[in-house]
Amino acid sequence: MYPQPSFGEAADSRSQQQDRIRERLLSFGPGPAGLFQDICTLLDDDRGLQTRVMLIGHLLRELESAVRAILLPDETRTPGESQQAAPETPGAGVVQALSYLLDAVDTAVRSLFQPASAPVAAGPPAPASGNTHRLQVKAVLAALGIPESSAEGRAWLKAVGQQHGHAHRPGLEPPRALDQKFQAYVDGFMQLFDVLLDAFDARYLASAERLDRLAALEHPTKDDAALLFQNFPQDELTRERFFSQLTTPAWLPLLGKVFAHPPTAAVDEEAGRVTFSYWPASAYLARMAAVDPTAVLQIAARIETDNPRVHLDLVEIAVSVPAKKAVQLLPRLLAAVRGPYILAPDRYADLAVHLAGSDHHDAALELMCALLATDAHGNSRIGEWEYGHTVDRANTPMTAHLGVRWAAALVECLDQTLNALQRPGHTGSGDRSEIWYPALDRDQDLAYPGAEVRLTTALRNTATALLSDGTANLAEVLAVLQTRPWTVLRRLRLHMLDRHAEAGGALVADALTDQATAADEGLEREWLLLARNHAVALDTATRTQVLAAVDAGPDAERWSREYQQRYNTTIDPEKLTTWTDLWRRDRYTALEPVLSAEQRTSLSDLVGRYGAARDLDKVPHSGMPLIDPPASETPGDLAMLDTAELVARAAAWEPEPSAFGGTNQSAYSSVLREAVTAQGGRHSNQAQLFADLVDTYLVAALSGFQAAAHSTMVEWAPLVDLAQHAADRQDTGLAHELHRVAAELLITALNHRINPPAPVLAMPTWNVITAVLAAPDTLAAAEEPGLYWYDARAQALRAAVAWASWSRAHDLDVSPAFDLLQDASMAGPAAAEIRATVLGERFPQLTHLDPTWGAAVGTDLFNSTAAGATAWNAYLSAAPFDHASAELLLGTYRDQAEKDTEDGSDRSARLRFALGRHILALYWADVIDLTGGNGLVASYYTYTSTSVLQQLDSSIAMDIRAGVSPEVAPRVKAWWQWRLGTADDETPPLNRELGDIAAALAASGQFPGQWGLQQMQAVLDAGGQLRPDDTTFGFLTAVVVTETTAVLVLLRDWFAGLDQYATLPRYRETDIRTLLRTGLADPKNETLAREIISRAAARGHHQFRTLLNDPVERPAAGS
Repeated sequence: MYPQPSFGEAADSRSQQQDRIRERLLSFGPGPAGLFQDICTLLDDDRGLQTRVMLIGHLLRELESAVRAILLPDETRTPGESQQAAPETPGAGVVQALSYLLDAVDTAVRSLFQPASAPVAAGPPAPASGNTHRLQVKAVLAALGIPESSAEGRAWLKAVGQQHGHAHRPGLEPPRALDQKFQAYVDGFMQLFDVLLDAFDARYLASAERLDRLAALEHPTKDDAALLFQNFPQDELTRERFFSQLTTPAWLPLLGKVFAHPPTAAVDEEAGRVTFSYWPASAYLARMAAVDPTAVLQIAARIETDNPRVHLDLVEIAVSVPAKKAVQLLPRLLAAVRGPYILAPDRYADLAVHLAGSDHHDAALELMCALLATDAHGNSRIGEWEYGHTVDRANTPMTAHLGVRWAAALVECLDQTLNALQRPGHTGSGDRSEIWYPALDRDQDLAYPGAEVRLTTALRNTATALLSDGTANLAEVLAVLQTRPWTVLRRLRLHMLDRHAEAGGALVADALTDQATAADEGLEREWLLLARNHAVALDTATRTQVLAAVDAGPDAERWSREYQQRYNTTIDPEKLTTWTDLWRRDRYTALEPVLSAEQRTSLSDLVGRYGAARDLDKVPHSGMPLIDPPASETPGDLAMLDTAELVARAAAWEPEPSAFGGTNQSAYSSVLREAVTAQGGRHSNQAQLFADLVDTYLVAALSGFQAAAHSTMVEWAPLVDLAQHAADRQDTGLAHELHRVAAELLITALNHRINPPAPVLAMPTWNVITAVLAAPDTLAAAEEPGLYWYDARAQALRAAVAWASWSRAHDLDVSPAFDLLQDASMAGPAAAEIRATVLGERFPQLTHLDPTWGAAVGTDLFNSTAAGATAWNAYLSAAPFDHASAELLLGTYRDQAEKDTEDGSDRSARLRFALGRHILALYWADVIDLTGGNGLVASYYTYTSTSVLQQLDSSIAMDIRAGVSPEVAPRVKAWWQWRLGTADDETPPLNRELGDIAAALAASGQFPGQWGLQQMQAVLDAGGQLRPDDTTFGFLTAVVVTETTAVLVLLRDWFAGLDQYATLPRYRETDIRTLLRTGLADPKNETLAREIISRAAARGHHQFRTLLNDPVERPAAGS
């Protein structure tokens, strides 16, 4: 028996070849692909089968026959010629071969009982069609441009007389073993299929043109259908191309086997996704529905699938045929709507409108209610935006066709949704609609309103339309709205009464005098609008009754009970009094034209205490309380005050009450900060006046001054004095915040390029810094493990570094800063980590100030202790890269590069990425080498994860696109060639790295165009993908005239790796057309350009075929 392939190079090559063949055979259909898969299975695993050679031989013969049937050129085919169809499903090849094997056994057994005079045949005679077979092989070879004298041509012609021998039994002898000779025979066929299928790919246009001619037949026959099924690829692309061109229903009775097997939804549970395949057959049915509805419906009614794309085509069929016929598909479409997947629900709504318009009202309502149904959580299955679009699209025509019945259906849908949205254990009709739909007279402005909002809008619009066109009267509409007790429906009743009061009569008076309605907070806005707009029309007795209810006040006892239940405490009597006063103020305001003198006095008093009532014409935002807190001061108001007035206002300010708690100190701090920022220059002159404010407001003032300093000239002396006041507060709850903002104000001052502090402020600023560092600060919360970016003491140390730079600029002594930074006795928790954080991130700046200090401290600072790790991480995270500083740390860089520092966290990945940026910057600057004793680059790549390398490679590509200097270009080129040379190492180049960087290098202008193309070609050869961006195609279109062949070869190989879903041919169509036109116009490259167009069409991208057929687009040769 022939030994099984090893895992060496030959085995890898054979496996790659099999993968290529399998992928290409899939384009011929599941039958040929299934035959080939079973051949590979039998080759890899004999499972103890003694007849393995016979099985493989039979499958090879069947596969060769199927492939030959598709590749045979038209001029060689005989009229009515039809090849036996290959199995339609993977795995069927083995079944077929086993059946054949059983026939062989039966023949062998029967031969034992033949008369002695009868000769025993050694095997079946050679097929009588052998000469025809040979002629067909020669025709295919000629059509594909494969010489008969080539190795593949000779092997195929030789196999014509051998195939039956391998597929049949050798008389009664033992079955043949899989020896080297048979393996060579199989390998020859593998090579043959590989070459044949690639050549067919390059000449796919011939098959496409044959298919187009077949699809154009007006009166097809059964023979034409047989030709379609047996002599063309049976893949998605071929079917899509064929069905998309059909314009006659004459094909319908001939394609029954196609319509019997619709695609189902493909669920990938491991990836967590579902794929819905497009089915060209159902799309063809949809196009033919209006032409031959009877035939189409007969087929459509039998289609069963869970694929929503197919369901959508069934909807298109139903919309295209008369409603009395469309109802035949309703059961199947209702199942689709209620099933797991649905696409384009608005088209289902169009079908419902179609049915409703033809008096199929029950069917229309059933379909729409199924579409608008929500789940147990009140969520729609079809997405919030699609839900709203569907409701909006159907609402107007459904109202016109169904009238009050449609309003009742909307009420039912809304009732289902609101029931689902209620909290567990909730009883009653409250639905919180005053929050999610606060104003019924306006559409809500939510970005993604839920089903309850969409249905409420639709119901309001339907009721309005019914009353406006007279389809229903007010009593009928209100009766529908009264069928469910929800608050939003009661609000809609009041809204309709308000808008159509002239038809309401006594109903308006009943609504305003109903005490439960008047007291219900959920109905408040609609009741107030009704009262404001129509109270003057009430008779005297009714007015008196309404006003008496307002005088009596709300149900305060109920408020107290509800407050106790919600907060488990008794309500503050003052708060209850406030709520009651606000309730009465709002109602008096709405009824102001009919108030008595005494009631007007009460209203005036309430407005004086709480401010005016909310403007009912100002629509509140969804999700906000209906009772707005009293308006507070704005930054603009405070900005108008002088410094003394501003400080006095802040010192005297107290929270203002409202039904929802009013404003608070934190909110006022934000207003104060904005006011100081707006007038920071003016207020800085008297900054000392802010010193006595409470901590919260002093923090706000200091932050405001810091923000103002970025855009206006401030006086630093008073501000430094104010910062000292803040630093001196050490026993308050906000001491840490005060110290932090004081230090940050000094950092802004000392780093200011235009308005720095005067030298006379050197000591005052230094005193603030030391005061903050001396404070008994107990807060040391690390924003990241081991890093303290915003701790008050960290900010004070940064201020010390800024003080040193500022002092050096003013020729002052900087030694106090260096002494302080090296002092390890700083008080408070995490002092060592805080010091390490600041020294690490400011190391380049400090080294620039004192290179001797950097050389002496660098090695010790970034040691192997926890503090050393903190300093190094801060250095990588926040320090700007500086060559001089980095050269002092080469030993540390080497230690870090030669170990795995990633732990799977985003933080460690960021640090590793920053390390790579530093190391490559050192390499670009010729400080270190790629490999060897001074080569940190190779070590870094060895110990770095793929995800980090992807980020690094993207950043390198961006740097190259930004521009490569002539000095750096040779080192970039050396790095790139090194990366290509590591393809077989443990750190091979990544697909993204290959594509991004190769194109950036080619387009950089620093290298010859031919070299750039070679690099891009190397990317494809290594299995990478080029990036289809402006950089890539800008370069290709720029060099195609001088490097036509290389560009087209690159494009050909690029297309070979694409499939029908690739976006490249569509997104870069204009550029690709430019490249192809150049090739077609060059006699030396015309064939290659045609091949590319053919390969593109073989993958479903037919748009470039017009370059061959359209005289306008077809370039003249040699032009």
